[in-house]
Amino acid sequence: MGTVKTTAGKGALFALAIAVAALLLTGLTACGGEAPEDIIRKGVTEELESIKNLDQAALDEIVAGAASSGTDFEEYGISMDDFARTWLSGFDYTVDSVTVNGEDATATVTVTCKSLMEGVNIWLEKATEAASDPAIASLPTDELNKKIGSLLLESIGAAPTETNTVDLPYVLNGNTWEPGPGFDTALSQAFAAGAI
Repeated sequence: MGTVKTTAGKGALFALAIAVAALLLTGLTACGGEAPEDIIRKGVTEELESIKNLDQAALDEIVAGAASSGTDFEEYGISMDDFARTWLSGFDYTVDSVTVNGEDATATVTVTCKSLMEGVNIWLEKATEAASDPAIASLPTDELNKKIGSLLLESIGAAPTETNTVDLPYVLNGNTWEPGPGFDTALSQAFAAGAI
């Protein structure tokens, strides 16, 4: 089970958190005299709302981002889309404030989602228990992997939510507010605190 923990555990969680963060790495272009605070708030809200609503386009981007890092649950009989949907069900957020100081800005965002680390801990307990069952331990590899995948999805679904607040840096580049240095790290940590 140790190699499963490494493969389907922290590496996958890190890749998913980074993929979610990448969804928000788009620039926000100023238009028609809108205040920078409003532009940033609107852009962050639109992206986080697509995650909250489990929009297929947003999920496709998250899955593609995770897949580009080599993350895959296929051998465990579950799709990355199903995993992401299970993890992000119950996701919520607030854009608490946006502060602009010249060409730098900070959006303070509070993110609530299922704890990936707690989900993995639940899964490890269930997998350890299953491994002690001779009927499960004697399953052919393919069936055993599917059982492991089923337990992983069930465990992530049962994980408690956690709430994390993060400051997202933005910088003005010409007429566009872009994520600043450390943006993706800060956001991915908010989504997967304790897992990475």
